[in-house]
Amino acid sequence: MASTSRSTYSASIWDMAFLVAMMMGIILKLASTIKNSGVDLQNQIQLTADHIAGLL
Repeated sequence: MASTSRSTYSASIWDMAFLVAMMMGIILKLASTIKNSGVDLQNQIQLTADHIAGLL
């Protein structure tokens, strides 16, 4: 029984590591996309900031 519970535990650790790695990959992909469209993003951020300022 101990070995079964232990292998399940290590599997969950590997699952977590896999999920973290996937999240890092998604974040890096988003970061490179944002970097490539930096001017558009800056304009969008400015519009959003103006909109939020208008709401306040």
